[in-house]
Amino acid sequence: MCPGQQLASPWPSPPHHRCNGLACLCRPSRQGTTHNSRCRAQKTHRRGRPSEPNKGDPQMSDIDPVPDSSVRTGHCLCGSIGYRFDAEPEAVVLCHCAHCQRNSGAAFSVNVLVARDSLEIKGTPKSYQTVGVENGNLRDRLFCGDCGTPIFTVMHERPDLMIVKAGTLDDPTRLKPSAEVWWRRAQDWIEPNPDRVRFDGDAK
Repeated sequence: MCPGQQLASPWPSPPHHRCNGLACLCRPSRQGTTHNSRCRAQKTHRRGRPSEPNKGDPQMSDIDPVPDSSVRTGHCLCGSIGYRFDAEPEAVVLCHCAHCQRNSGAAFSVNVLVARDSLEIKGTPKSYQTVGVENGNLRDRLFCGDCGTPIFTVMHERPDLMIVKAGTLDDPTRLKPSAEVWWRRAQDWIEPNPDRVRFDGDAK
């Protein structure tokens, strides 16, 4: 992981660091030492979900920004990793891809997209890399090495953003998902919501 820079702590207990070096997580390491391991998923054959896309071709600009830019904090299950950010989230998105389902242990992942430079991290999360089965996109998935909680995801194609897992927020209220990605991989019992833009794959 990246060496931390000491900052004034928003927490009452030991000082934390802001991982200004998170940029190194957003690109493959030339030395091959950025990540603990590489998880290259094997392509599996499964029945695709019938698509029910909205009219027209949805774009990333169709996703509504999240109101309220107040400071938000969160942490993993055991408290070893904490974080705060004070920027308005870019969006809140439900992801139904196979990797997010396995990573979260749930039917989908609730992802809060925030500006990377607004995020301050307490502790040093561990990381492993996955490669998208259908699109080849690289993801660095950051988690607590003590309790295993998935906390962040870095998208290599959008190094300016970080995904924060909504379930780790101290106060997840006022965060309303406005879009769903990889809808064709959604589990059969999940019904489409007319208030959310749906993408068959990643948002463009």
